[in-house]
Amino acid sequence: VTPDWEDSFSGVQVTLQSEAVLVDRGLIITEVKSDEVALRLSGNRSDLAGLHSGNIRVVADVSKIYEPGVHNLTYTVSYPGNIATGAVSVQNKNPDTIQVVVEQLVSKEVDVFVDFGDPKVPAGYLCDEANMVVGAQKITISGPKSAVDQITQARIQIDLSQHTTPIAGLMPFALCDREGTPVEDDLITKSHGEGISVYLRIVRIKSIPLEFTVIYG
Repeated sequence: VTPDWEDSFSGVQVTLQSEAVLVDRGLIITEVKSDEVALRLSGNRSDLAGLHSGNIRVVADVSKIYEPGVHNLTYTVSYPGNIATGAVSVQNKNPDTIQVVVEQLVSKEVDVFVDFGDPKVPAGYLCDEANMVVGAQKITISGPKSAVDQITQARIQIDLSQHTTPIAGLMPFALCDREGTPVEDDLITKSHGEGISVYLRIVRIKSIPLEFTVIYG
C-alpha cells in the first residue's frame, strides 16, 4: 500500500527569511541567483503523491549575513503538516545553495526639478513659471548604494503644449542622473511615492490697441 518511492519536483520557489534583519544592518539583497530549486525526494508513495511544487517549502535564512558581497546560503526543505516528520527525505537538490548578492543600503536627499520641455503653452497663453508652487524642493530616497549614487534629481516632466488652464495636483516624477536619464531600480523607495504636488497658473493673454488723447493747457 505504501511502498518506498522516489519522485522529482521542479520549480519549487525559494523563500528568503529574516530580510528585515539585513535592513537593520544597513544591507539589502539586490539579486537572487536562483529563486527556485529542483528536488529528488524519497518516501512512501502515498506521502509523495500528496506533494507538488506549490506545497513544498524551501527557506534560506539570511540572518547570518553581515557585510555586502556574494553569499551562498544553505536552505531547508519542509512539507505540509499531514506528512510526518522524517517521512520524506531529500535524495538530490539543485542547486545545492542559494546565491544572493548583497549591497549596502543607503539614503540621501535629491533636488526636485520641473522640466516643461518645448514647446511651451499654446499661442495666446502664458504660464507663470516664476510663481509656480512645488510641494517639495527635495525628496529622500533609499536603496542599494550602486543605484542611489547615480541619482541626482527627481524630475517632473510637464508638457505645456496642450494646457490652457492652471495645472494643480500630484505629478509623477522620475529619478534621474546628472544628464536627466532615468535610473530604474525596483528596490529604491521614495519619500513621495504617490507624486509631488505642483500648482502652475496659466492665463489667457492678448494684445489690444492703446489709444490716447493729448490734452493741451
